[in-house]
Amino acid sequence: ASIAPVSECPIPSAHARLRDVHQYWHDLAENYMDPDAFRRTLNTTIQELRNVSFLVQKQKAVLADFDVWYPQWQNEVRSDPVMRWIVESRNLIVKQGDLDLLSKMTMRYHLNWLVAHESEVNFPPRTPLPVAARLLTEEFGLPPMGLVTVRRRWTDYRLSSRELLDALASAYKWCALLLHRAHLAVGITECQVSLAISDCEDGSEFPECMVNLATYTEVSLNLAD
Repeated sequence: ASIAPVSECPIPSAHARLRDVHQYWHDLAENYMDPDAFRRTLNTTIQELRNVSFLVQKQKAVLADFDVWYPQWQNEVRSDPVMRWIVESRNLIVKQGDLDLLSKMTMRYHLNWLVAHESEVNFPPRTPLPVAARLLTEEFGLPPMGLVTVRRRWTDYRLSSRELLDALASAYKWCALLLHRAHLAVGITECQVSLAISDCEDGSEFPECMVNLATYTEVSLNLAD
């Protein structure tokens, strides 16, 4: 098989899909407190992650030694619970429906610097944040004033030990490794196609945005509003 010139990306479609995943990851983080938007974006992100490897396979004719390094990458990801979850989740989303998501929220109420109350509460995953805050204040007889700081954690029951933004970041890293090896197969060490997006100029194989998760999983609400 012929080898693509080093000046060209050998897998432009796969590269574009992983860049899309980078954008979807940001969209998911932005919608972390919105159950329906989070669910919709999660479904899309998982499907696009799976598509990255499909599109690499379609270009195997121009990727030297594909039958050597690609099976090696497959063997590596089979031992990773997150990547197994990605494959299973994509099949479930396409053939059956939504994932069985779990959501845990910790709310800390501040009336002032002297009065605070913290409680960990399990709400149905699709409970809107303002509704959850109101239910919490009613349950504990709190006045409709002050500040509520909410920390939320999304998981799937089949991967309950991993927060979902973190799990998807891990899958992104595995897919970026696959693209890196595909480029090396044609002698490219740095592709001219960037993984950067409009929301994030970091086009590295593991962007810094996917490390600082606390930025996205906590929000404060003014109960008076």
